[in-house]
Amino acid sequence: MQIYVSRVTVDWVKLRANEKRDFFPSLGFPEEFFATSDRRIACASLYISLLHVRNAWLKHDIPIFAMIQHFCSHGGYRNIFCRIVTDPKANISRNQFFAMGEDDGFNTEILSLDQVLASSWSKIPHITMVGMSCEGNIEDFRRRLLESQQRLLPVDHRCGEADDCAHTISGTNISRLLVHFFAQHEQFPFRLRGVENQFDRVAGGLNKYFGKEAEETFMEARFGADEFGTGRSTRLATIEHFCLEYPHIFSKERWRLWRKTTGFWL
Repeated sequence: MQIYVSRVTVDWVKLRANEKRDFFPSLGFPEEFFATSDRRIACASLYISLLHVRNAWLKHDIPIFAMIQHFCSHGGYRNIFCRIVTDPKANISRNQFFAMGEDDGFNTEILSLDQVLASSWSKIPHITMVGMSCEGNIEDFRRRLLESQQRLLPVDHRCGEADDCAHTISGTNISRLLVHFFAQHEQFPFRLRGVENQFDRVAGGLNKYFGKEAEETFMEARFGADEFGTGRSTRLATIEHFCLEYPHIFSKERWRLWRKTTGFWL
């Protein structure tokens, strides 16, 4: 089943590429962006896949529901809920397809749990993104996660750190956040044959088929992730999961979890 699903996924990426002759050469999607493991699991480069997915989200007005778990320095964490929708003025041209996202195509709205549960759109499937945030890096996050005082704070609890995080996320360029994170992440979920480096393979393919600027953008995104506050850095937010879910169901599950861990019941 894994082999079949992996091939279906790769075929989808190739199909999207073949539909964009203005983006990609007539020979089709370069094989440098694909790899197959010894177990015959096929995979497309994470960064290249993200560019296609980002373009599809913008083109088809696909909404994103995000929950960022912000861990405070004094103990406890708060779930920050966001709805990210496309900017109707956004237009991804050929020059912007490989861009970091200076012309951000998304608008972000911070919402309370009650607002999410009361909204009509929460009963429509959304791309759902789960991330986490704390001062420091991924190792600091793991250490805090093991600390006994790290529990979900009450909904009405006010925390300046969490408020600052929510304010920063509301003004964050989501396109850049996505590009930075996916560029620094391992590009394939397995080692390539021989001693080939995953990042060198993707960078070389970008240079060969799309020019030096596309390669430089990838490298800038990869090495700039820490400064931006994502990837190994958790200063802004680093991404943990993506799935398709109803925001109403996802948020109610967070609410049930909070009641279970705090002992509070309606």
